[in-house]
Amino acid sequence: EMLPSLDNYVSYGTDVVTSNSEVQARLFNIIETVMKSDRVGENDRVCACKLMEAIMLHGRSKIDGMIPGFISLAAAYLLSSDAIETSHFLVHALEVVLNALHYNPSIALTVLEQYKWTEGIFTRLLQSSSKFSRVHDKKLMILGLTAVLSIPAAQLPPALQNGLPQLFEGVLQTFRTLDTAIESREAMQRMYEGGSDDELDEEFEWDGNEDDDFEGGEDEDDDVDNYESEYLQHLASKASKALGGNTDLENSLGSDDDEDDEYDEDLDEDYSLDTPLDHIDAYLVLQDRLTEMQAHNTGTYNTIMQSLSAENGQFLQSLIAEADQKRISQANGNSQQ
Repeated sequence: EMLPSLDNYVSYGTDVVTSNSEVQARLFNIIETVMKSDRVGENDRVCACKLMEAIMLHGRSKIDGMIPGFISLAAAYLLSSDAIETSHFLVHALEVVLNALHYNPSIALTVLEQYKWTEGIFTRLLQSSSKFSRVHDKKLMILGLTAVLSIPAAQLPPALQNGLPQLFEGVLQTFRTLDTAIESREAMQRMYEGGSDDELDEEFEWDGNEDDDFEGGEDEDDDVDNYESEYLQHLASKASKALGGNTDLENSLGSDDDEDDEYDEDLDEDYSLDTPLDHIDAYLVLQDRLTEMQAHNTGTYNTIMQSLSAENGQFLQSLIAEADQKRISQANGNSQQ
C-alpha cells in the first residue's frame, strides 16, 4: 500500500533522494525490511523491487552507494533454487540486476564478481528471458545486456568474456518479440482510453450470435461484459505470442497454488506503467552501442559479429535499418517544428 506514495516521492522528489543520504538510508531500510522479513509474501517483495527500480531509474549517476545493497537483496533470492515461487517475483528480482547494469555496468559487475555471483545471475537471467513479456521488461533486458557489452572485453569477468555471443543472442531474441509486445500494449491502450468502434473492430471481430437483441437492461450489460472479456482474452493471446507461444506461465512454473497462479497473471502488459524507459528507443540504443563498440571496443565487436549465424546477421541488419528509419523520422519531425 505504501508503494504508490513512495514511488511518487522518488519520482517527483528525485533531487531530495539523490542529495540526502539520510533519505536514502531510510528508503533502503524499508526495502531491506520487506525483502528479508518472513512475515510478508512475494507480492510485497515485488513492490520492494519496483521501488529499487524507481530509485535507480530516477537517480541515475547519483545513488552509486545504494547499488551494491540492491544487488545483494535480489541475489539472495536469485541464487537459491527454491527461494522464488512465482515468475512475477522472478522477473522483478532479475530486473533489479538489469536496472543496476543499466545504471552503471562497471559498479554492478564489480559487485557481482566480488561475491562470485556473475555466472549464476547471468545464467538465470538468460534462462528466464522468455518470461519478460511486457514492453518495459524487454527494453530493460536490451538496455542491461547492451550496457555489459559496452565494457571492453578485457575488463569483463571471465565468465562473461567467454559468453559474449550468448549475451548478444539474448539481445537479438528479445528484439524478435519486442514489436509484438508493443502492438499488444498499444491495442490495450486504445481500448482503455476509448478507441473508436472502428478501431476495436479492426483488432477484434465479434463472434456472438447475430440474432441477439440488445434491448438494454441486464442482458445488455452481460453482453458488454462478455464482449470485453473476449477482447481481453484476444489481447492476452497476442501477448502470449510475444513469449514464443507460451500461453500458460503457471504450468511452466509447476505451481498448484491458486493464489500464486492468479498472482502470476499480473505479468500481463500494463499500459499505464510510466517510467523513464518510455523515452528510450531500444533500436537507437542498439545502434549506438554497436557503433561505440566498433570504434572503441573492437575485440567485443569482432567476437559478436563472427558468432552470428546467417539468419541472425540478416536480422541484425533489419534492426539497424529500422534504427536508421527512426532517426530519419525524428529529423524530419524536428525540421517541421
